[in-house]
Amino acid sequence: MSLKKNALLNSIKQTCTIIFPLITFPYISRVLQSENYGKYSFASSIISYFSLIAALGVSNYAIREGAGIRNDKKRIEKFSSEVFTINILSTTISYILLFFTIIFWKYIQKYTELLLILSIGIIFTTIGVEWIYSIYEDYLFITIRSIVVQFVSLVLMFIFVKSRDDYIIYAVITVLASSGANIINLIYARRYVHLHLTMKMNLKQHLKPMLVLFCNAVMVTIYVNSDITVLGIICGDSEVGIYSVAAKIYTIVKNLLNAIIVVAIPRLSLYLGTNKLNRYYQTETKILKSLSIILFPALTGLFMTSNQIVVLISGPSYELANIPLRILCFALGFSVLASFITMTILLPNRQEEKILKATIISSITNLILNFIIVPFLGMNGAAFTTVLAEGIVFILSSYYSINIFRKMQTNFFKTFLMIFIGCIGIVLICLIINQILSNVFVSLIVKIVISGLYYLLILIVFREEDVTELIHKVIKL
Repeated sequence: MSLKKNALLNSIKQTCTIIFPLITFPYISRVLQSENYGKYSFASSIISYFSLIAALGVSNYAIREGAGIRNDKKRIEKFSSEVFTINILSTTISYILLFFTIIFWKYIQKYTELLLILSIGIIFTTIGVEWIYSIYEDYLFITIRSIVVQFVSLVLMFIFVKSRDDYIIYAVITVLASSGANIINLIYARRYVHLHLTMKMNLKQHLKPMLVLFCNAVMVTIYVNSDITVLGIICGDSEVGIYSVAAKIYTIVKNLLNAIIVVAIPRLSLYLGTNKLNRYYQTETKILKSLSIILFPALTGLFMTSNQIVVLISGPSYELANIPLRILCFALGFSVLASFITMTILLPNRQEEKILKATIISSITNLILNFIIVPFLGMNGAAFTTVLAEGIVFILSSYYSINIFRKMQTNFFKTFLMIFIGCIGIVLICLIINQILSNVFVSLIVKIVISGLYYLLILIVFREEDVTELIHKVIKL
């Protein structure tokens, strides 16, 4: 299956994962209110650290190493069983640490019920072995499964969450939505490999690169989630609830854009593993151009419509989330470009140590600044520290990848000019519509439609390859 189809399927999957909270969030934020939604968000941020321990960098490692041997049935089956066993072991350790944390950290004991419910997602994620489907680029099954599960969860949400005290039920349903079908994953995976637990885990071979990727993931989570954790400790549940609106919207857009990147990892690893360097550089160039064409107008539009989006999604009582969301738009640009560099350049080229260096520096800086800035600026300070963290990772990863960029040997001037003209037009369109329309919903829809048509026209005028190819296909039909 082509990278375009894989990217489309993975985007659909990500969209379905995103549509679930996007549809329900206007309802949930109003029903639970900022304090109880803040409790859920704080507990979720705590669980994210233990999810990382369970994950142990397995997914990225397995995709990178497994893609190169996927056609060797015996090797891939042995490799997959070893990795799966290690993942089960790390998950067990994660649960032990979680129980000790709840017992000895009195502050979070009031969130015990929430923490235990949300922790169910840890084991479901492990047994879901989604990395197997990425190795074999089977995004069709994952996409179909996600749509079905999200739909069922959506129905359950509206049936059972009725009052502000139903945040526990909300937690149960979100766990079901995110990982409830992973048992099916484990069974369906038998069409590719027969997984089994093994005493011969080959730790000497697997553990070091896994730990490097794990440490990197820990550092990333610190600078992604420490804002909510520190905000919850210092400012309380209500401010966490408001800030979580901005963080959720930011995460939604970031995940959609990262879907383009994730599907390329197995293919790029395959090209490098088979020494097809020309194909590797060509694919890298194409991904970067496509990503840039989508990324910059997306964050420009998000910045210009942030107030309307916040009000429509969560209601006027969350309007203060508008400012941190605008600040996070800058983090979005840094984050997605840094993901492109780390996931498609450094990771396939086995430069995990460089990724780790960048994220360690970023995470330590972010954590320190959170404790310094958040007490004074609250949620706006939390958003600002996220921008700094993402910016540091982007700058350092770009520096580490400079030799690869040189080998790509592509002139991006025309692409950047096209994007610049497009984004300037989006800003002007949004400013003009602000003066004409006052209704929040109508204003947002008109901005999206007119800006989208304008940007499409710019792509056509500049004869952007993918758009031109799509137009030719439509004409032939």
